[in-house]
Amino acid sequence: MEYLVKNKNLYNTYVKIKGLLNRIDYSASAGITEIEKSPFDSYNESVDQKVLKKYTANGNSLADVQWYLYKNRDKNIILIASTGIGKTEGALLWIGPQKGFYTLPLRVTINAIYKRIKGSSEKNSLNYSPVAILHSDSFNEYLKENDSYESSIYMESEARLFTAPLTITTVDQLFRFVFRYHGYEMIPATLMYSKVVIDEIQMYSPTIIACILYGLREISRLGGKFLIMTATMPKIL
Repeated sequence: MEYLVKNKNLYNTYVKIKGLLNRIDYSASAGITEIEKSPFDSYNESVDQKVLKKYTANGNSLADVQWYLYKNRDKNIILIASTGIGKTEGALLWIGPQKGFYTLPLRVTINAIYKRIKGSSEKNSLNYSPVAILHSDSFNEYLKENDSYESSIYMESEARLFTAPLTITTVDQLFRFVFRYHGYEMIPATLMYSKVVIDEIQMYSPTIIACILYGLREISRLGGKFLIMTATMPKIL
């Protein structure tokens, strides 16, 4: 392993092969046949198309921040913008039809964003179905949706194996790979072709921020993309 870490090209190949093989193995053990779900819903629309449709349907245009993120979805971005300016929709436009992870520091906020993207009951919801939620209490959220214990377990398993094209989650579910524990390769192998959004980075402790920054460097080196966005970015970062 020490030699692999020093030889970056060989290490990248090792992470990709072992990580994806582990993911296939875990999915088969859980009875999951669709390892990567399509980013398009039953209306053949991806999450960014949902956002565009939401704004054009009301005769509105994208805010400057949203337009900037939409036009620069191929770049790593650090965005400092005021609250209420539309950063959430902008982040979804930046992710587009690619695999994405949207991280937030608080579970209550994660639940709200998840319902806002998926649910049809809220006025401003996007009605985008292929989205997952993943945190320490996400099973109970699935249980509220299904009222079925077996279905909730299955959806939780899918979320933990990253089958959804868009996952709303906490940073600890992703950036634990920086500690390189046994079997960690599945996470970076997935993130190397994904986009990661870090929202409200100023909310984390210095230790967690250190893990995030190191993890983002690894994600970028492996080929993934990241977007950091907040209204109050500490200068030290």
